[in-house]
Amino acid sequence: MLWRAMIVPRLPVCAVVISLSDNYYASLYPLLLAGSRVAPSQYAIGRLVETPEEIGVTIQAFLNQGPTLFVDTALVSGYDFVKNGAEAISQTIGSSGVNVTPVISDGWSADVLRPFLLNNDNDFISLNGHFNHWLLLAGDESTTITSSEIIQAPTNYR
Repeated sequence: MLWRAMIVPRLPVCAVVISLSDNYYASLYPLLLAGSRVAPSQYAIGRLVETPEEIGVTIQAFLNQGPTLFVDTALVSGYDFVKNGAEAISQTIGSSGVNVTPVISDGWSADVLRPFLLNNDNDFISLNGHFNHWLLLAGDESTTITSSEIIQAPTNYR
C-alpha cells in the first residue's frame, strides 16, 4: 500500500489529506496532475478488506481454520533506514529457533543476496529496502534483482 500526503491549498490552513492507494502498483503510466502523481489503474488489484471490521472478520476466519505456520528457515535482508527493522525481525524469529540467513548491512550487492533468494527454499522471506514493482534495489543502492529473475528462479516460493 502506498501512503501519500498531499497539500490541498483550498482547504483551511493548507490541510494535509492522506490518500491510501494501491493504484500505483497497477498503473503503467502515472500522470502528473497539479504537481502530484495520479496513478490510474490499468490492472485490477487492491485490498480485499478495507474497514477494521472487515479486517477483524478476515483474521478471525483465518484463525478459525486452526492455522499453523511451520518455519524452519528464513532470509532477512535490510539496509539504510530499514536496517534496524530487519535486525529486529531476524532476532525475533531467530530466538524462536528459526535458522535465519541475515543479509543486513549497508553496501551489500545484488550478487550477495541473489543465491540466498533465488536458489534456497526459505520458509520465510523478509526483504526490507527500496523497491519498484518489478525491481529490488540492493544495499549498495546500485545493483538490482528483477522480478524476471525471481520468476525464472528454481526456488519454489509457494
